[in-house]
Amino acid sequence: MLFAIRNIVEEWSLEHGVLTVFPFHNGEWVLLFPGSLSASRRELGEHLISGIKRCSKLSCSVGISRCTQGIDQLSTVYPLAAKALYQRFYSGLAGVFIDEETTLGGNKEVKYPKELESLLIESIRTLNRNRMSSLFDEMALYIEAQAIPKEIAERLLVEMVVVLYRHFEHLNLNSDWSFHGLLSKLHHLGTLSEMMSALKEEFGERLDQGSKPVNREDARSAIEKTKRYIESNYHKDLSIEEVSDLPILVSVIFVLYLNK
Repeated sequence: MLFAIRNIVEEWSLEHGVLTVFPFHNGEWVLLFPGSLSASRRELGEHLISGIKRCSKLSCSVGISRCTQGIDQLSTVYPLAAKALYQRFYSGLAGVFIDEETTLGGNKEVKYPKELESLLIESIRTLNRNRMSSLFDEMALYIEAQAIPKEIAERLLVEMVVVLYRHFEHLNLNSDWSFHGLLSKLHHLGTLSEMMSALKEEFGERLDQGSKPVNREDARSAIEKTKRYIESNYHKDLSIEEVSDLPILVSVIFVLYLNK
């Protein structure tokens, strides 16, 4: 796939006067244009996106920096293009993002939304999935309103996920749930909306499991079976192996045995 993209980008670059093109990170390509362009930067970016889409069926986004002079300035303009590209984190769509038009918050200090965390914890305690979902929406609005860069937003979400996960542990609602799998999933998602959707789905499923009513008939049947077993075998020395084969709770056995 990378080889195919390289051919498409290099061919497109030759047709549009690009000075040089090279892969930089995994899935990221850098193109250097001359200062004088016959077309607008946005027009060029949209043309490149449509060309890649047409030839490979893949979607991509383009971040464009402001112009500079001198090869020694290249190290200063690349971060500007990357910063512009981070806007895709909020838009959730492929597109062209230009440095002068971005409004990212840069390195400003971001306050952790402690009140939102408390409200989310309460929604978990009350098993209120709808409330939890609306609070995650508020979290997304909080991040977007401050134009927080992706890496800081991800760190903020991870911090909150850790707290919420611990409360699920206290409620015994996280069986067969990989915490590290959830963090890995968040890290590999490209947009804020995808991250919030993943959190809603993951936490929502656990709340649904906790909201399911206990089957009282099954519980009563297990208790009766336990009583009959104890009445027939209380005078014996029961081994752990024998007890573990029974579809009953050990704690129930102890309570009934002491009561007898």
